[in-house]
Amino acid sequence: MSDDELMECLKHFQLRSIRKKEVFLKEGEISRERGLVNKGCFRRFTTNANGKEVILNFASEDWWIGNLESMSNQQPTIYTIQALEEGEVFCIPQEDHLKLC
Repeated sequence: MSDDELMECLKHFQLRSIRKKEVFLKEGEISRERGLVNKGCFRRFTTNANGKEVILNFASEDWWIGNLESMSNQQPTIYTIQALEEGEVFCIPQEDHLKLC
C-alpha cells in the first residue's frame, strides 16, 4: 500500500477516547461501527439465562472490537463490549467500513 493509499484509508477513522467502564457496544443494539483498539483493554460478554455475565474474550491494543455480524446483517447484537480501563479506539462507521472492504 502506498503512502497516499494509507492516508486515504486513515481518513475514514476517528480516534475516540473511552473511559473506564464505558460501553462501546451494548447487547440489543445494532453495531454501527467497528473499532481498532489503540490503547486499553476491553471485555466482550453476554448475559446468560440466569442473568450472569459470561466473558467471551478480551481485546487489547491492535485488536478489533465491535460486532461485524450485527453490522452486516443489521441485527441486534447479543454481546456487550466494555472498557476495563481508560483507552483509545480508532473507530470506523459502517458506511466507511463497507467502502474499504
